[in-house]
Amino acid sequence: MKFYLIDIRVLGDYTFKVIEMKLNKIKEDEVVILFSNKDPSRILQKVKAKRNVDIIAEQKTPKEWIVYIIARPSRIQNYIISS
Repeated sequence: MKFYLIDIRVLGDYTFKVIEMKLNKIKEDEVVILFSNKDPSRILQKVKAKRNVDIIAEQKTPKEWIVYIIARPSRIQNYIISS
């Protein structure tokens, strides 16, 4: 299983394009891990992924988010937020 780490705190305005490009290239059971200092839901709304993915967002502190995006072969997409 491969992991890709993306720190979106330093990417700027076109973060969603970088995430979209990486999501369209990942294979089954690969994971993209995003680090953010804001709620990542606004960025993820702009992403148009061609793969089915599971998204798990975890808020460590009010200004620290970790998002796990896992490529899955299933048709069902889940969005889970844990506090």
